[in-house]
Amino acid sequence: MKVIVEKNTIIKSILIIVAAFFILSAANYYFTSQIDHLEDLTVELHSKNPPIKQGDRTIFQVLVYDKNHTPVENVKVEIKLTSKLYKTETLNRKFVHIEDGLYETDLQFFHHGEWEVAILLKKGLSKISKPFDLLVEK
Repeated sequence: MKVIVEKNTIIKSILIIVAAFFILSAANYYFTSQIDHLEDLTVELHSKNPPIKQGDRTIFQVLVYDKNHTPVENVKVEIKLTSKLYKTETLNRKFVHIEDGLYETDLQFFHHGEWEVAILLKKGLSKISKPFDLLVEK
């Protein structure tokens, strides 16, 4: 059995592959160019109900905005907390985007004292960490 492939079919297939490549490249450029560099972002960490106390459920809010003070909505935000007193005590949570660059999560601390905080921002393959210190009261 002899299979005959027309030149038009091959050319159409090549054009479809090239078009798909350019569409995917343009989409990737659009979504990654919305933020120039994660390092340029400003991150603010706030407790919605201060002071933070041992045993209480605490709502944390993170504000993320760019160098033009425009809220950033298309990043993944996580928090990692490590107790300075109990180095093995580590808490990790993901934030949920609320609106206009505002992200929120809640935590409960079972130990008081000083905590090291890292707010992790991720976009595509890029990620950075912004450090903070936190005090949990008895």
